[in-house]
Amino acid sequence: MENNIKERITFQEGMEMFMKSLDSRDCSNYTLKNYHHILETFYIHMAKEVFNGEVYVQDITSHHIEEHLLYRKNVLNNSPVTRLNALIAIQSMYKYLLRHHYVNHNPADDVDRIKLPKRERVYLTAEEIHLVLNAIKNPHIYAAAATLAYTGLRISELVSLKISDVDLEKQEIFVRCGKNKKDRVVPFSDDLKRILNGYVKNHRSNKTDYFFATPRTGRICPSYINEKLHEAADEVGLQKNISAHILRHSAASLMVLNQAPISSVQKMLGHSDIKTTSLYLHVLNDDLHQAADLLKY
Repeated sequence: MENNIKERITFQEGMEMFMKSLDSRDCSNYTLKNYHHILETFYIHMAKEVFNGEVYVQDITSHHIEEHLLYRKNVLNNSPVTRLNALIAIQSMYKYLLRHHYVNHNPADDVDRIKLPKRERVYLTAEEIHLVLNAIKNPHIYAAAATLAYTGLRISELVSLKISDVDLEKQEIFVRCGKNKKDRVVPFSDDLKRILNGYVKNHRSNKTDYFFATPRTGRICPSYINEKLHEAADEVGLQKNISAHILRHSAASLMVLNQAPISSVQKMLGHSDIKTTSLYLHVLNDDLHQAADLLKY
């Protein structure tokens, strides 16, 4: 076959094979859903607006990918992060196709990476966390937010906890199928034990297996948690964009600030790569700058 290509296949055929390969590697359901949505959006755009018909993987060029990223920017109003994620997904699919000899070149390799604006790292101090938690009136949200702040759990992990996953005597939370489908045990402090004991005794619904659950729904919604965190931050006049993720970030930053071993923080957060955890070392650098500012003669 020409140029050592196995055969011409449609984009949808290539996408189906690529998605099966992701599934075989035990990628999370979130990753599978996200990649499928990105690639499906790319295919529809190419079929309707560019090729006006069937799209073959061998016909896609870097120009087509650049045109799609521009379409995402100007028509779909996608952020730089979303557009970069789209490029990475397309690049990953073509890497798979190249490895299996359906294409001779990865067209996404010729597309310039999208530059992301530098974000200020936001985390709460211990005093700010105390203020926000005390401003939360809903007992279900209070217990959930306190757990995020004391453990650094991901919001998706928190809302999936079952009653059997929380051992109040051993002071441990068993996280099932966290990111990358990995289980882990997360210990928690005496303070959180007191909060969770009070929540279970006085507020938690007994009509569901989920640990954090309102009587009306039997579960607790991530968006509802974030909404109440925003309200609490506004009430205490905190000029920071508070979310469940910021509480996770704050827990990690405060552990590092209090000289917890970076390897221990890695295990608490469930990071597969310690390089990800090392990003939280920024709080130590901030402290060093503050110390340097004290040197005034």
